[in-house]
Amino acid sequence: MITYIGLYHPWRGGTNPDFDAFSANILELKRGNMVEHFADMLCRYVDASTLDVVCIVPSHCANGDGNGIRHVASSLSKRLGLCDACRCLHRHTTINKLANGGCRNVDVHLRSIMVCDASAIRNKRVLLLDDVTTTGNSLYACRELLLTAGAATVVCLALAQTA
Repeated sequence: MITYIGLYHPWRGGTNPDFDAFSANILELKRGNMVEHFADMLCRYVDASTLDVVCIVPSHCANGDGNGIRHVASSLSKRLGLCDACRCLHRHTTINKLANGGCRNVDVHLRSIMVCDASAIRNKRVLLLDDVTTTGNSLYACRELLLTAGAATVVCLALAQTA
């Protein structure tokens, strides 16, 4: 199961009449802004007593930084006293950007992402964060990788679900 905070209405070059302030904030996060805004928001949704570490779904780009979501996760882990394991999952092969029509199949993610620090999540309760989910397949793939590497549980949370 994936929990999300709000609905993301894509910009579509300014042609989407449903594009709203929340969606604009998501785009700003992708540019590295709004980090503390979303960390504040997540603090209201996350029960730190049920978690040990925070991980993120890696960027579509190999060796990518994960843009704003990595910073949100780091801020959240500090605020809640959780271990920051944002670099635990690593995309070793670039895939086509999903927002631009890249393949959303779970196998694409399973073949292009690896757990590079299993000790950070072994026997731990993991919060797995993503900025926007459409099908959920990147979260599902990362969840599977973390569980296979020894995570006790993985809770999937996205800031937004594509409408």
